[in-house]
Amino acid sequence: MAPGAFHRARWMNKAIYVLKIWMFRQQFKLSRQEERGLREVAMFVVRIYLKYWFRAPDAVGAPKNDIDLIADLIQWKEIEPIGASVALHKLSGHLWYVSEVLVAFALFDERIPAEEKAIFVHNMSTHQGDPDPPNRLPIMAEECRSLDALITTNARRFF
Repeated sequence: MAPGAFHRARWMNKAIYVLKIWMFRQQFKLSRQEERGLREVAMFVVRIYLKYWFRAPDAVGAPKNDIDLIADLIQWKEIEPIGASVALHKLSGHLWYVSEVLVAFALFDERIPAEEKAIFVHNMSTHQGDPDPPNRLPIMAEECRSLDALITTNARRFF
């Protein structure tokens, strides 16, 4: 049988190598550009990526994780504008599973307070969704700021 998804394993492999090279950088002769690039990738991995890597298997938490990741990347733009823009653009292409139906997973996320879930339920009753919603929401990462804005009457189809 063919092995599974190597794309994530390759990225994590590169991230680990970058962290190792950064830790032992005194043992290498690196140019300023190489050292700056290593520092930028290492900082991104440690401050942004690892948290979401470990949260990725949590299906119930996926909607909140994605919103939080987008918020972190928008903040990261102040530190590293080019890298954050590239990451946001790449993430925008991977929001294909965020739909008006599947965003209802957020109701079962223990990290979301009851007050916010009450807003979700209210939106499920009042915010009329498209009668024939698309399988994926046509959103860019920068537009996706809160879960309650994504929840419409279509989220009831989840149940």
